Amino acid sequence: MNQREVFGNLLTYLHYMLEYNHESICMQRNWLLLHFEDNLEEHEPNSPTREHVAQILAWGASLPSDAVVLVHCEAGVSRSTAAALALLVQHHGIDKIDECAELLTDVRPVACPNPIISRFADEQLGCNGKLHERAEQIANDKILAILRN
Repeated sequence: MNQREVFGNLLTYLHYMLEYNHESICMQRNWLLLHFEDNLEEHEPNSPTREHVAQILAWGASLPSDAVVLVHCEAGVSRSTAAALALLVQHHGIDKIDECAELLTDVRPVACPNPIISRFADEQLGCNGKLHERAEQIANDKILAILRN
C-alpha cells in the first residue's frame, strides 16, 4: 500500500470515527485545535504565534512514537503543512530535515508551508535556520511551478 492509499484509508477511518462519535478519536486528549490565520507576517492580526507552535510541538511530543497523526487546516496547503513538517522534524530529528520535507511533499504535493510557523518551529527545535530554509524552498518551488504553468 502506498502513502496515498494509507492516507486515503486514514481519512475514511477518521470520517467513520467522527460520524459514529467513537470515543477514542473524540476524546479531547487525542487532538489539538488551534485558531490562527494563514498570514505571512507576524504582526498581522491573528497570525500564528510562538505559543501556537510551542503547543503544536508539546502535543506532538506527548504522542506515542507509533501514533498516526492527521494535521489539517482550511485548505491543507500552508498552516497544516508547516505544522506537519515541524512535527516530522521533531519526531525524526533535526538531522533528517530533507527527508522530512520529501515525505511532506510526497504526501501533500501542494504543500507551501507557512513561513511564520516554520520559522518559529525552527527556533524551538534548534534547527539553526535549516527547517525554515527548507520550508521556504518548498514554498518557492511551488510558486515557481505555478508561474511556469
